[in-house]
Formats: sequence, structure tokens, C-alpha cells
Amino acid sequence: MLATQTTIWTVLSSGLQKGPKTSHGFVFGRDEKCDIIVPQNLTSISNYHFSITFENGFEDTGKHRLVLRDLNSRKGTSVTYDGKGNGFGRGIRWILSGHRNVCSKTIIVELPERLLLRIVVFVPEVSGHLLGRVEDFLQQRSPEALLVNLDLHEPTETEAATSVQSPNSTPTLIDIAELGRGAFAMATHSSNISTGRVFARKTPLHPLTKSDRAVWRREAELLARLSHVRTLL
Repeated sequence: MLATQTTIWTVLSSGLQKGPKTSHGFVFGRDEKCDIIVPQNLTSISNYHFSITFENGFEDTGKHRLVLRDLNSRKGTSVTYDGKGNGFGRGIRWILSGHRNVCSKTIIVELPERLLLRIVVFVPEVSGHLLGRVEDFLQQRSPEALLVNLDLHEPTETEAATSVQSPNSTPTLIDIAELGRGAFAMATHSSNISTGRVFARKTPLHPLTKSDRAVWRREAELLARLSHVRTLL
């Protein structure tokens, strides 16, 4: 197992002044154009595997947040928060800062080859003078950065698929606390760590029969038609 620990804020403080090499933010992979380059013999890691950058337009806020985004790598990226995650995923983003359900959690990034990185984030709310530096970072005003383009197309995978080699595209949902339970189901306070959305989730306590699924579907359709004032949990 290969492991390392990094303080992303230290990296970004330099990057906000110099700018990363490409418009994708700080890119991690095997290609020499990446900002963080891993050895070529780690062939399960893609040429351009994931990036760390700022994005906005979340469901709960329009403000910028620091995120990690898988760049449609062949075998995916896994991000966990205090051990909670959804396995390996492709083309998914994970919030690293600016969300109350992410703060103070241990964030572990896992890639194929059992490469682990612990992400320690010290990023205040992106506003004021920091917002201007973030905008410079995103607009790539560094002349050197504008000259580098990435071909994110990866060669077709020919190896036999495994659980690690077959990543999903499902956003990571984290259960924060149990709200209540009955004889058949449990309600939890949950968060979507891709979109920032916080919601109550109902899950069955036992396998559903065909008739059970029909009842749950009707309940979901009924709830979807309701209009109510949303409040943060």
C-alpha cells in the first residue's frame, strides 16, 4: 500500500498565484502534463485521473467550493468521509470544503493500485479577496497554463472487469443521523456530497417484495407532488 498525506490548502495557495497547468485545476495522473505525476508503472491509474479545483452552482448554494472531480478515469476514484462513501466512481465530483457535512471529517481518496491520499483542507468560505483569487485561478490567466491542453480520452480498457475496475456513476450519499424508524423503514438525515443537497432519506429495513415496491413507488410519486416550505435540517 502506498500512502501519502497532503495539505491541499498549501498546494492551492501556490496555485492561486501561479495557476495550474490546465483549465481543469490541479490534475493528478501519469502524464507529464499533470500537476501531480505518479510513476508510469502504476498502469491502473489513468493518464489524467482526477483534478482538484473550485466549482459553483450547487443545489444549496451558488458559491464556489473546493472539489475533487474524477476525469472519467478508466477505473475510477473513491472518496470517503470518516469512512463513509459509495465505492469507486467515474466522472463524479466530491465536495472537499464549504459544506457543513464535510467540515471536520477525515477525507480519504483511494485510487487503483491501493494508492491512498488523505486530504486535509483548510479553506475558508470563498468570498471577499479570496473570491478574486479563485476567479483568477478558474480563468487561467497564467500564459503558461493557456498553452497546455489535455486529451482526456483514455484507451479502451481490455482487462477483465472487477469491482474496482467497474466504477459507478452514482453520487456519494452520506447518512448523517437517524431521524426515526418504524417496523418497515428508517428515515435518515442524508447529504449528497456531489451536489450539496441535504435531505431526509427513507430506506427499507427488509428486502422489498414486488407489491412492496409498488407501494413505495406510489408513496414517492405522492410526495413528489407535494409543495412545502423547505427548511434546513
